[in-house]
Amino acid sequence: MSALDSLADELRAHICGFDHHHHDLTVLMRVNKSLRRLIEPMLYSQVELHSPGYHEYYRYPSELDIMPNEYRNYYSEGDPEDDHFHDPYAAERALSFMKLFEDSDGSGGHPRARREALAEHVRFLCLDFHFDGTLVDLWAHSVKIFAAKSRAPLHNLRTLRLRGYVPKEFVQYLCQGTIGITNLELAVLDRPIGYDNPPLEGDEDDAEDFNTDAIAPRALAALLGAFDLAEQFPCLTRLRLCRPTESTNDCAHDDYVSIVSDIAILKEWAALIRAARRWSISSLTNGYLIDYAYGPGYDRFVEYTLPALLEDGADAEWPRLKSVHLHGFDVPPQDDVDEPQRLLAVIGPRFEPLGVDVRSNLGRWMLYDYGDGVIQHGDGLGGRRWEDDDE
Repeated sequence: MSALDSLADELRAHICGFDHHHHDLTVLMRVNKSLRRLIEPMLYSQVELHSPGYHEYYRYPSELDIMPNEYRNYYSEGDPEDDHFHDPYAAERALSFMKLFEDSDGSGGHPRARREALAEHVRFLCLDFHFDGTLVDLWAHSVKIFAAKSRAPLHNLRTLRLRGYVPKEFVQYLCQGTIGITNLELAVLDRPIGYDNPPLEGDEDDAEDFNTDAIAPRALAALLGAFDLAEQFPCLTRLRLCRPTESTNDCAHDDYVSIVSDIAILKEWAALIRAARRWSISSLTNGYLIDYAYGPGYDRFVEYTLPALLEDGADAEWPRLKSVHLHGFDVPPQDDVDEPQRLLAVIGPRFEPLGVDVRSNLGRWMLYDYGDGVIQHGDGLGGRRWEDDDE
């Protein structure tokens, strides 16, 4: 190992970073302090807490040209179409990562200086957090971690992708730690509620009645009202936003849909879109499909979010915008639909003359257990509880 130690840091970094898996680097960094200082930033600069084939499996067919396959150091051998896209331990690793930043110097956690050093390395964070009853309840135990002001911020974070049941306190903590985020993807869901999983004390208010048998998944507006979004995100170049949407499917009519949550997330979308105008080159907006397209959820999008895209005037220009991609809003052109591609017909004339790539494609189904409201499958969200029943 002395021969490697004698090389310049730049050359050693090139050697260590050449096609090595994370496991190999973890072993190598334990050799001595010099290698640890060299390798640790490699391991923590890009943190993806999900299965290896996650992005390839859940991308839309219409995005193959803009989201090609990516090599990742933690990849295991196998085809992205195989079952390894689902990782039952991803949520446990995500929870462990969250605990790195708890405000404590107790014997059970990392020393504060160690946590601050790790936080400085993180530039890319992608987290998929599904709800699993075997985990410690995030809302009861983990949220308090991010209430203290002395927690280590992620100053160098540039790409943030959050999906699933991520507490809003954690979302706010990540976003407030830096003003340098350029790539933001939010598909955050509120705590599931159903007759097997009742609301916590304080969840109910006069505006909503959660005392029903089935409650549809609720989007979580984690940033709205927490801070000025324009000041917090002055560098956004890519914005991707996703939510469950209410359809007109007859089988879903008895499920309670939180209009309060839906309006809140759509207002947050509008605020983020306005904040991203100056620098954004790509904007992707998804409505997760409980059924198909259009319906009350579509109407609320048109009322609360669409105006932010269509506004005119000097303050509403998009000088760098290159693409606007929509999923789950329109149905394909077909004879039995009076107004196919109705959203594309509105947004296209606004941006296509500017050379912007505007697309409108199908979204994805979102299936959930009406007993507790937990997502089963849906665009990268949810566990696979129903598999045992099928086998």
